[in-house]
Amino acid sequence: MIYLFLIIGLNLDIAQFSYPGAETFCELYYSIPGELLEFKGKKGKFTANFSISLLISDETSGEIVGDTVKEVANTTTLSNLPDFKDIKQVVLSPKKRYKIRLNAYNLKEEIFYAETTIVTPEWDNKFLLSDIQISHTLINTDKVNRFIKNGFKLIPFPERIFSRERYLLTSYCELYNVNEDSILITYIISNTENFIDTVINEYYKNLREGNIMILPGIFNLLGYSPGSYALTLIASSKKHKTVSSKNFSIIKIQRPSLVSIPDSIMDYASFINYIASPKEIALMNSLSAKAKERFLVKFWMKRDPDLNTKENEALNEFVERVEYSDKYFATARRSGRFSDRGRIYIKYGAPDDIIRRTSDMLYSNPYIMWHYYDTDVWFIFINRDISEEYLLIYSGVAGELTDPGWRSLILLEDRERLLGVE
Repeated sequence: MIYLFLIIGLNLDIAQFSYPGAETFCELYYSIPGELLEFKGKKGKFTANFSISLLISDETSGEIVGDTVKEVANTTTLSNLPDFKDIKQVVLSPKKRYKIRLNAYNLKEEIFYAETTIVTPEWDNKFLLSDIQISHTLINTDKVNRFIKNGFKLIPFPERIFSRERYLLTSYCELYNVNEDSILITYIISNTENFIDTVINEYYKNLREGNIMILPGIFNLLGYSPGSYALTLIASSKKHKTVSSKNFSIIKIQRPSLVSIPDSIMDYASFINYIASPKEIALMNSLSAKAKERFLVKFWMKRDPDLNTKENEALNEFVERVEYSDKYFATARRSGRFSDRGRIYIKYGAPDDIIRRTSDMLYSNPYIMWHYYDTDVWFIFINRDISEEYLLIYSGVAGELTDPGWRSLILLEDRERLLGVE
């Protein structure tokens, strides 16, 4: 059970799961708006250092536990700062009331915090659902890290606010002490007036893993009216019934009238080779200058993530990606936007981590590895002829180039980083 939240500057969500010994595995999902952090730039990349502290007090015994860790947020643009998202995990005793406070401190020692009170359930031998975790992404994976539970990678989405641009609600829940072969799972989406918009009934048979049933879900929210909603799961067997619910909201997007694209960025805005379909590119190239601008205005309006603002954040981000590529990936052979690194940077944005193998390479040509955390995708670029040009030899994205012999071109430790121990 979760009580009132008090939130100043942070977004916080909590989900509780059963843990061996009847204890509670509590996950705290949080995000910090990028504008609250202090970013400093170097070589086209901006970094913000800050601290996160977690304090948990047992209101029964008065015991207080906590820890503080240093965090780093990275971005390549200051015009549309991303939120920093992460997760804290802690094991708590059952049937107790805890006060939880999460503090964030930037370099100016300003404090942003969220606090709430929870009551941990009694799990032992009970037919119970866990809390529902509403996530940014739900991906099947066989890897292991703090974002992964039972084969699903779940990216924190503590805001739980959906819109036309983010309309897929992904959820994760667990059902415990399942001792029957047939379980009815009912999914209900209802608004604050208890008007039920969606009901889905599914029977699960012989899908148990031990006595735990894993319940992932994906729901399309397009067409729903703006407002406050609840996702409710009901698990029913012949003898038992249990319910879990989590609130979320949908915001209204108002489309503004079409605007023109400034001449200063028209070169970048029209470079849609990597993000448009062949049909769209052919159509654009066949148009007159005025018709081409009208086409591009509509093209970028479709990609605007927030139509309530005057800025087109998607276009601004794209312009910065092309500018960055032209500045940092250009060689004597071609401009940066036409290089392999430029193409990947423009399509997928800045990597979250970069590994450089560019010096003292006795058995391999210099190469660079890019890693994107949210999708767990890697790209590898190699300098085959000791020039400035780095060519793509490995991609974790279907449809992108991968050299069949890429394994022999990189160090063993990096192959194991991607593939595990071979």
